[in-house]
Amino acid sequence: MKFYRSMFFKIIVGTFLAVFYSGLVFVFMFFVILSGLPDVSKIENLMPKLSSSIYDSKGNVLYTIFEGENREKVSISEVSKYLIDATVTAEDENFFSHYGLDLKGISRAFLSNFFGVGVSSGGSTITQQFVKNAVLSSEKTYERKIKEAALALNLEMNFSKDEILEFYLNEIPYGNNAFGIKRASKQYFDTLPAHLTLAQSVVLASLPKAPSSFNPYSGNLHSRLVVDLDNNPFKGRVILDQKDLFDNEYIVGLIGTNVEISEGQKVWISGRSDFILDKMYENGLINLAERSKAYLELESIVFQKYKEEIKYPHFVFYVMSELEKIYGNDFLRTGGLSIYTSIDPDVQDFVENMASSRRSSVLRSAGADNMAILSVRAKTGEILAMLGSFDFFDENIDGNVNVVFRPRQPGSSFKPFVYAKAFLNGLSPSSRIYDTPMKIASKYPQNFDGNFRGEMSVRTALGQSRNIPAIRAYYLAGEESEIVSFVKKLGINSLRDDFDYGYPLAIGSGEVSLFEMVSAYSVFANNGEKIPISGINYITDSEGNVIYQRNKSSVGTVLDPAIAFLINNILSDRSSSIGGNLFVPGKITAAKSGTSTKRSKGYGAVRPGDLWTIGYSPSYVTGVWIGNTDGKGLNYSAEAYYTASPIFSAVMKELMKNDSLEPFPIPSGILPIWVSKKSGLLPAKETPKTERVLEYFAKDYFVQKVREIYKEPKVVLEKEIMGQ
Repeated sequence: MKFYRSMFFKIIVGTFLAVFYSGLVFVFMFFVILSGLPDVSKIENLMPKLSSSIYDSKGNVLYTIFEGENREKVSISEVSKYLIDATVTAEDENFFSHYGLDLKGISRAFLSNFFGVGVSSGGSTITQQFVKNAVLSSEKTYERKIKEAALALNLEMNFSKDEILEFYLNEIPYGNNAFGIKRASKQYFDTLPAHLTLAQSVVLASLPKAPSSFNPYSGNLHSRLVVDLDNNPFKGRVILDQKDLFDNEYIVGLIGTNVEISEGQKVWISGRSDFILDKMYENGLINLAERSKAYLELESIVFQKYKEEIKYPHFVFYVMSELEKIYGNDFLRTGGLSIYTSIDPDVQDFVENMASSRRSSVLRSAGADNMAILSVRAKTGEILAMLGSFDFFDENIDGNVNVVFRPRQPGSSFKPFVYAKAFLNGLSPSSRIYDTPMKIASKYPQNFDGNFRGEMSVRTALGQSRNIPAIRAYYLAGEESEIVSFVKKLGINSLRDDFDYGYPLAIGSGEVSLFEMVSAYSVFANNGEKIPISGINYITDSEGNVIYQRNKSSVGTVLDPAIAFLINNILSDRSSSIGGNLFVPGKITAAKSGTSTKRSKGYGAVRPGDLWTIGYSPSYVTGVWIGNTDGKGLNYSAEAYYTASPIFSAVMKELMKNDSLEPFPIPSGILPIWVSKKSGLLPAKETPKTERVLEYFAKDYFVQKVREIYKEPKVVLEKEIMGQ
């Protein structure tokens, strides 16, 4: 057989032709994509002058992100060398040696994104970042990346490195409406770029990566632990430095700090600024003395007071942070964006005014200096009100920290999840459970009142928030691993799989955030469906085109509707609850309070630590947290029911003031059955009707109840009592 007739020859020719024609198609597409790009030799084409705005649900402006108006240009010769070196170190170490593209970085990103090899560190150079910010959008498409690469190469051919760096430093956002290095230098340090110290330079060079996340006026100024040391999170582990901590145990802030991990032992957690400072030293840009001096300055660095006009700052910064996570830090400032949020100004104003009016009484009665509130529309997940603290601008309580997202111990407000999991294992509201002394290892768990009430129904145990029955339900629910896995499906992700919580998890020892608790309670309100919570409804570009639309639909059923109904029915049952503070007069609501306890440093004795109330109707969900910002214990008499619950009730009353009565729907998987009040079993024929109660059971998890043996109660005569 001649070679040109062989199958091997045909394969070679076929492969060659395929590659050839594919190449032609690629070249054609490449030129099509590049057509219409601006002429980068004319720098005026690269400077946008539009601004973006964030709106509430009624169209009122909450915050405007300026483009050209809040920018002051500066020459590269008027910028501190420290700032130049810090910026290049942070964003593009090879800036002065490449031609606009970092081929090694592109290769790393390609291998990571497509083959999962290595860690992606991004492939965008300073030149690429500039053209993307100045000309292109932030959409993550191959077409945009090709345009970005072509413009970067073109820019490098038309301008020097110093000119490109000058364009970049005048263009990039540093957060809080400070665009360009001159404006940022004035806003944060009240100085000119030429006078920036090394410490100030590494701080400013840290901001463009994520201006909202590293915002010095937010809660992430310093790196910090997000675990409660009173919960002994490092038991059995040797923690010598930051590498010995798990990623979910700390948050990297703008500036590093020493954090106490145990009595007398501290660990340094680096910040974004420290990383840049160390990298500059490794690259020979600064000497050891300069680095040491900068570290000392960072410890006590002072920022200018925040002066910008902003409405609902906690919510606005939350929105900006969410956009950064989804689209990157330059999304907001591509020009002319309108971000329409779900925040209801009437509800938000009510929440803020109420919090302000009750601040002194909360401090006086509970010994608490802070409060957080989150309200959402259950059926859509829209955030209606978000209060991150009593006062964003109060430095004494770290007011700029949004406590809605800070993990705390939820106390008894966690119990409904334990019982819901136990219901999946066959427990029911009428099941008998014992509130009697018990010993676990060497410990004797107690109820909040120090008393025991004997045998009772699960309905009563949950409604009355008894600790001992909840601990027994913990074991019926499958214990720690099954409960942690269960609540993650509902939206609680702060709990760790590798942490030994033990039975205290049942009474709220695991740290979770208010945002997570509201998310998980929303599953109850939505009959088992999980609808993501968000504050952003839609976004339009400068021409009014909708470029983002939030999907308000459910992501699926994560809890059997019948089980959700059982929890709804118990928590809305006023007859078995601890009192009226958990309810809204004339409306149907379900709620649970929780008071965590802790042995706080400086007090010695165990005190209340966090006061919670989370509740809902079929339409709204509201969570309230009250406590001290620094985590110290509250007054001995502090209770969530008397402090957090009335606030919950007031907010829900405002939300529901124009709504008609809305009961929780009964799903098809529910069985209504008459049972004996005394035993929880099917009543005997002799059981009087007055001793029977209608109870609900989940059909798929219903365990056939046996019929009780009824005995007439013995009538004790007065003479028998007197011994006659």
